[in-house]
Order: sequence, then C-alpha cells, then structure tokens
Amino acid sequence: MRAKKVSEQLVRIGVLQNLDKVLQQFGLDSEAELASLDMNTSMLQDGELLTHASNIGAVLEHCAEITGCPDFSLRLAAAQDLSLAGVLALFLQTASTLGEALQEVCRYNHVHHAQPVIWRLQDLGNVAT
Repeated sequence: MRAKKVSEQLVRIGVLQNLDKVLQQFGLDSEAELASLDMNTSMLQDGELLTHASNIGAVLEHCAEITGCPDFSLRLAAAQDLSLAGVLALFLQTASTLGEALQEVCRYNHVHHAQPVIWRLQDLGNVAT
C-alpha cells in the first residue's frame, strides 16, 4: 500500500476555525467568499468534517489573494484557539506537564487525523526526542 501524498490526506476542516471572522476583518463578505469556495459558515462550525489537505491549501491561497495579505494563514492561526484540535484538545488541556501532553498526542493522534502520523516520544532525562 503506497503512502498518500500530503495533498491527498484528509484533515479536519476545524483548521479553518474563525475563517469567516478573519475575512470580515478585511471588510469582506465572508458568506459570499465562502460560497465562491463551495463552503458556508455551518461547515466551519462543524470542525469534525473532513476534506483533502489540498482543499485547505487552496482556501488559504485564495484568502491570501483576495485580502492582499500574504500572511493570511498566520493571521488565521492567531484567531484560533485550542478547540481546533477537537477531541485531542481535551487531552492537551488536562495534561499536567508538557511531557504528558506530548504522550497524549502520540497516543491519540489517530483520533485527530484520518491518516495519522505515527509519533514516538523518547524521554532522555532532560531531553525528549
């Protein structure tokens, strides 16, 4: 079985959390812009919907173009919170240490991604790899 290209992998649409609000900050009609991308605000509210990573890239490129803001993706990231991680956010919020949070990410990454990356955390005393 061949590995899927990143562009073919399915990701949660939750990574676009608050896209409509950021578009509005640029004075754009977010409903119209989302419609031009075959999307709507209700899709953004259901962060568990899956789409191809290439679709996310196309949305971000389109938004950077229409806003004239090459760092649009960074502005969107600044408008997001931990809830974009879905169920995985619960584990991150309840971890008592960074090491515990990383272990939970490794253990439950499959819940967050349709085609998860296999993570391995190795504790070397004062260093983790």
